Amino acid sequence: MKCAALRQHHQERAGALVEGFEARQQKILGGIPKGDIGAGAQAAPAALVAAFDLLFAEASTAVGDLRTMMSFVQLSQPVVEDGNNFYVGMQEEIAKLAWESIKTLNGIVDLRTQYFEKRADMKDKIFDKVTTDSETKEWGSKGAETKGAEKTETEKSDTSTTKTKKTSSWEVSDERKAALKNLDLEWQHKCSDGLLTVACELARAVDLFEKNSEKILDPRGTGEGGNSGGRMYY
Repeated sequence: MKCAALRQHHQERAGALVEGFEARQQKILGGIPKGDIGAGAQAAPAALVAAFDLLFAEASTAVGDLRTMMSFVQLSQPVVEDGNNFYVGMQEEIAKLAWESIKTLNGIVDLRTQYFEKRADMKDKIFDKVTTDSETKEWGSKGAETKGAEKTETEKSDTSTTKTKKTSSWEVSDERKAALKNLDLEWQHKCSDGLLTVACELARAVDLFEKNSEKILDPRGTGEGGNSGGRMYY
């Protein structure tokens, strides 16, 4: 079978996901930002930045994991026949659930970029703006000096740079400062929900595969599935 190597790769990755799920789930849930994160400061809250980094890493990895599982299920389907297709249909339903999870997770992956874009726009309206003007000047000269029968050519050059730093400040309303703080808190919630969503989507996929592994591998019970029977992860 031409897809045997890819199917084996998918099976190994799916097995690794199931075996390492508990530790991974603890890592994801442990990264949810809780309590006072220092919202509203000039710099983005460190705890929230770390949580968004974790969210991006785990969501993007989960998309690959679930796509692998979806492909593995599809590559485990036997030859289509009339009748006795109940568990073959179950295979396709699991693949569809994986696809829905992939779409959900893809919507989470870019939350980090959205947060920084919105925060940058609001931050620029509150805090002092520092600009630096730089001016570079170059000059040079060439000449010749004759002493007796000898002629010596001379060349001089120099470069100078002047930098001027300017700070612009303005009076900022309390409401605008509060808006920045609430932006951080709002995105703390979105990040927390995103991490929980990743954990839940992975849990659903792992649970389905553990409960239905034998039917996924051999849906008709005849040993004709893509893997010719056997357990998936052991």
